[in-house]
Parts: sequence; structure tokens; C-alpha cells
Amino acid sequence: MNAAYPMALGIPEEMLGILFSAMTFASAFGAWIYSKATIKMEPNKLFSILSIIYVLSLLFTNINSVILTIVLLTIRFMLEPSINAINSKDINDSIESKYRATALSTFSIIKGMPYVILAIPLGSLIDEFGALDVTIYLGIVTLILIGLIYTIKLLLSAKQNQHI
Repeated sequence: MNAAYPMALGIPEEMLGILFSAMTFASAFGAWIYSKATIKMEPNKLFSILSIIYVLSLLFTNINSVILTIVLLTIRFMLEPSINAINSKDINDSIESKYRATALSTFSIIKGMPYVILAIPLGSLIDEFGALDVTIYLGIVTLILIGLIYTIKLLLSAKQNQHI
């Protein structure tokens, strides 16, 4: 999906390697920012803010601008390590030591399943409707899923607080 998105706006294939190499540096910078933000902000609040920014970067995809495309991709690449770190921290904090490796492995598998399961349908949708429109719809679905995840986290947190 990430390669189809800039190509839909006319970024040549030859530039994709350079673009995604730069995105690797953006990810590293995002991880550094996350390490600074966790000092000043509670993880659930940070997760909410990052999730909203991520979804907004998906929803504003259909604006036909190469510069904006690169900015939105950079934002998504910068946010990914932070969101992954928050999820790993949640697992580390809530699972006892002897089950933690299994829980992290299971989470990793579950997190990767949508890519495997949805690769062909998403490719077909991109062929049919275009990468920009599909990205917007993914933003809407992601918004719904993040809302569900956040609600579940709040319910589990409230349940744990009742047992204390």
C-alpha cells in the first residue's frame, strides 16, 4: 500500500527506494521523539494522540499533492515505532515474566496477520478504486479499530483497578 500511494500521485518508481530509505530515518527520529514524549506524558494519552494523528494522516490522503503525500507518509513512518513501543510496554506491564515472550510473539503474529490476509483484497481494491481512495477507507477502518482497542484498554484498566 505504501508504494502504491506515492506512485498514484506520480512519484516515479525510481524514487521509491530513496523515499523509503528516508522513511527509515523518519522512523528512527519518531522513536527518539517517543522516548522524549514518554517522560512528559502518560502512555494511554500518548497512544490516543498518536493514533488520532495517524488516522488523520490516512484521511487526508486524497489531497493531490506530492509534497503532502511525502509529509503524510513521513508522519505515518514516524508514528509506527511509537505505537509499537506503547503496545509492547502494555504487554510487558500486564503479562507476568514467564508468559511474556509467548505473549509478545503472539501479538507480533496477530499484528502481521492483516497484511497477509488483506494483501490480495487490498491490491484488488487499489486496482479498482485507486490507492488514494483505499487509503482513506483504511483510515476510517483504522479509526474504528483504534476506538475499539482504546475502549478495551480502558475497560481492562478499570477492571484491574477494581481488583486492587
